[in-house]
Amino acid sequence: MRIQVWGLIASCLFCAACRDCNPNSPSDPIARSHEVWMAPNLESKDMLNLFIDTNAWPTARSRITTLQFDFRHLLSGPCDLCGPNVLANFLGIVPGGAFRWLGSHGIKIAIGAGAVKAWDCGADVGGAWTVEAIHNVEANGGRVAAIALDEPFTSGLPGCGYTIQRTAEVVKTYIDRVKAADPSVEIGLIEPYPFFRIAQLESILTAVSDAGIGLPFFQLDFDPSIRGFDFPTDLKEIQRFCRQHNLPFGVIMIGADGNSSAAAVNGALSMASMLSSMIGIRSQDYLLFESWLDVPAARAQLDLRFYPNNLPETNPDTMTGLLNFVIDTLP
Repeated sequence: MRIQVWGLIASCLFCAACRDCNPNSPSDPIARSHEVWMAPNLESKDMLNLFIDTNAWPTARSRITTLQFDFRHLLSGPCDLCGPNVLANFLGIVPGGAFRWLGSHGIKIAIGAGAVKAWDCGADVGGAWTVEAIHNVEANGGRVAAIALDEPFTSGLPGCGYTIQRTAEVVKTYIDRVKAADPSVEIGLIEPYPFFRIAQLESILTAVSDAGIGLPFFQLDFDPSIRGFDFPTDLKEIQRFCRQHNLPFGVIMIGADGNSSAAAVNGALSMASMLSSMIGIRSQDYLLFESWLDVPAARAQLDLRFYPNNLPETNPDTMTGLLNFVIDTLP
């Protein structure tokens, strides 16, 4: 089935969409005018290889503008869910460390971080962890360009019993704390759809603006498995709203099956194909290739977040292979 999905999409779209697929071409719209983010899974087994096996992803590396770490990757203490992807290993993987390496290759650093959570309704713990993560990057030759807030309203409303306005106030307090540590870092928002209806998302974004928060981006966590919604109309509407408010927008491309690298990529490809048909890949300001999938078979005993593998880009069942295919093929 996976091969059929790749083959069908490739045969239908490649000739029409890949008018100029050389990433170094001056006319390549993806390389020139979009943010392209890649966020490896928390425990992905080959994340460290990104820094030492440069021949395994030359094309994807030329296209990626930003590599996103989970905040837990960057804390000084132990991380039971990170596997080998811990601060000490990032600092020792190449001379000068991974953060300096990224800067030298023109790749920005982002952090996926929590603010309001049901267990941290004041965002005090999340704020402290984010500040520590920024410090650890910047004390070791890097610079954090962006923070992507992991769905604070999803926790604030049901988990903390807050209103939208109260959640926005707490998010503002969190942002002020982080900005005090690094005034240059951009802090944007992730929220889910259709967990929140489009009208709710627009109310959230309005409340954020009213709280004095100038968002640099909004990233949508779209779950197409939830039925009963007019996805094309809704996605076009939230994109229209963001454009009207000069808010850069993108939908996270992620699969639903974390049992293997192939399954994870196949699901993300289906998502990307759906987005292509609904709003277009190139219409988005942010192209977001991410994973936080766990292994369902181990869910009751362990939290394993391995897949997809990141390398090599010549393998279509990897994150970098997926990234290249989507950029080269989908309109």
